[in-house]
Amino acid sequence: MYENYCIIRDLHHVTDYQVAKYTGINRSTFSDWKSGRSEPKQDKLRKIAEYFGCSVEFLMGMDVPMFPLEKHDGEMGQAAERESAYLNEVITLANEMTEDEKRILVAYARGIVDAKKKEQP
Repeated sequence: MYENYCIIRDLHHVTDYQVAKYTGINRSTFSDWKSGRSEPKQDKLRKIAEYFGCSVEFLMGMDVPMFPLEKHDGEMGQAAERESAYLNEVITLANEMTEDEKRILVAYARGIVDAKKKEQP
């Protein structure tokens, strides 16, 4: 559970402190989950899932998309659907990588984005 929580927390660029403050979950609870001293209860998982807009199943480590794939109408909706599918695929792949491989992936993605920003006037 903690690995998927870290993935989505880092994706949103927030800290355990910020998540704890919003959800009302004690900060020490997060370190207990990290160390394996305890497992999160369903009510806490629901609060975290609500905060991030993800599924409880994803947080629990099940092989499901991070963000539920919703069907949308129109061009904008289809773009959002594609974006969600890409993000879910990246997360699925990242779950199979080592920490070093994940850092390389992030550095590569940042390089692409930075290069695009330099190209824009």
